[in-house]
Amino acid sequence: MKIFLPSRIGFCFGVTNALQLAELELKKKGDPVYSLGEIIHNPWVIEELTKRGMKVISDLSSINKGTVITRAHGIDPSLIKEGKRRGLRVIDATCPYVAKVQKIAKLLSGQSYQVVMIGSESHPEIRAVKANIPNQKLHILNGPAQVKNLPLSKKIGVIVQTTELLDNFQNIVKNLIERKGEIRVFNTICEVIMQS
Repeated sequence: MKIFLPSRIGFCFGVTNALQLAELELKKKGDPVYSLGEIIHNPWVIEELTKRGMKVISDLSSINKGTVITRAHGIDPSLIKEGKRRGLRVIDATCPYVAKVQKIAKLLSGQSYQVVMIGSESHPEIRAVKANIPNQKLHILNGPAQVKNLPLSKKIGVIVQTTELLDNFQNIVKNLIERKGEIRVFNTICEVIMQS
């Protein structure tokens, strides 16, 4: 049996950054440190951070003191505001690539584009992008067959989950282009994924 290894092994920049922020906070040994959702998708790392004192929470209702670190995949911006309003120290560990996707989605929405995001609807990144759009109107496609169910629009703006496969992205975009009308496409797949 042959085993193939990707050219890059290990954590991407966004995950490394989020983990470094968590490590810094845990070393301070001061107020409690919370992660609003799992900071990254890695149960072993989450277990280790938990052993060292980080508590993973799903909402802010149960805490009134401490530091809250957002997940690398981003969160609803209203949660950041709520944390600050409650007097919590909030550290935004959103990956810069994910933050860029959020900005593009907001820009497209502000320019009256029907915003289409390619990826998995249940993924935290997509939920965070949706929350960053003022009207929260985001059409999510995870395969080319779904394009036919998309409501017709004269202007479509396309973004993609940073961890999506390039082939799937290209196939969906091809089907969208065949529908006619104005289409703006932003390949927002993380460069680490593109090189893997």
